[in-house]
Amino acid sequence: METAIIIAAVILAATALVYLQRRGMEREMRVRLEEITRLASEALDRQGERLREQSNTQLNSVLSPLKEKLDEFSRSVTDAYVKDNATRRSLSDQIDRLMQLNLTIGEEARNLTSVLKGDTRVQGDWGETVLETLLESAGMVKNVNFFTQVTRDAGGSALRDEAGRGQRPDVVVLLPDNHRIVVDSKVSLTAYMDYCGAADERGRKTAGARHVRSVRNHIDELASRNYQDRYSDAVAHVLMFMPNEGAYFAAMQLDPALWKYAYDRRVVIVSPTHIFSVMQIVSQLWRQENQSRNVAKIADLGGLIFDKVASLVKELENVDARLEEAHKACGRAYDHLTKGGTSIARRAERMRELGARTRSRMSARALAEMESGEDDPE
Repeated sequence: METAIIIAAVILAATALVYLQRRGMEREMRVRLEEITRLASEALDRQGERLREQSNTQLNSVLSPLKEKLDEFSRSVTDAYVKDNATRRSLSDQIDRLMQLNLTIGEEARNLTSVLKGDTRVQGDWGETVLETLLESAGMVKNVNFFTQVTRDAGGSALRDEAGRGQRPDVVVLLPDNHRIVVDSKVSLTAYMDYCGAADERGRKTAGARHVRSVRNHIDELASRNYQDRYSDAVAHVLMFMPNEGAYFAAMQLDPALWKYAYDRRVVIVSPTHIFSVMQIVSQLWRQENQSRNVAKIADLGGLIFDKVASLVKELENVDARLEEAHKACGRAYDHLTKGGTSIARRAERMRELGARTRSRMSARALAEMESGEDDPE
């Protein structure tokens, strides 16, 4: 509005200047016109400055929130990028460690396979270790519920076969009813590994036959030792433990009659799953046996405690009776000392009354007792 007024003033001034030129007042009017122009220019400058300030204020009110949002978005993108890099770096480290671990496990597995295939003694030690670990995992306690490398029978005599040679079963498991289970580990891995790694069906069949023959040889060897006959309280069958589950199932599949072949020779073939299940049952039986024994011990201790309490009550009754007798005797002695006019206390009081020098006085009770009797005849 102000701008329009200024423009109108300038136009009016210019019109007046033309008019005054015609009237001979050009100089005066030019001065007036310059003054009006200056004022108009100043007004335009002020108006422009005000418009710029308003424009800046409006732009700031619009752009400031946008700038804050852009800054926040930039920070979010930066944080996400940093976290993503850290996650990728961590994942990469984990993958590298996993690959290294797989390489190590693979190398150890190959070394173990090589050792187990080449040394039957190492195979035997490995099987015994697996057996002992399974027994402990099932809750059995070594040298309490089972014993390893046993060389003596229940009576302490050395275990020997019919030829006098020493015997040493891998594990003897004790049962709560004073019976025993003999467990011996037998490892058949060499032929089984060849069976698993055979390149064709013919090689697989040949390796499978050798594997079954190896298991049969172990059965015959264990049956010939008659471990169960060395203990009068042993169960009728010896457990032949095969520590490799796959080797066990392969033998059973290749020769379904193998289990009965062993059973007829008083040998029962068991896998890790079987031995673990059986030993868990035995462990539970031991827990129940221990609880039953604890109940009997508690009953015995309860009887002993009752007997002690009864004896203590009787002794306290005797003490009470003796204390009562002592109390009565004390009362009689007190009466002899204080009761009546002829008592010792009365005579002592008379001595005080007669002028004896004393520091104490008779008690009120003693004086009352003195007065309850007859007076001194003196």
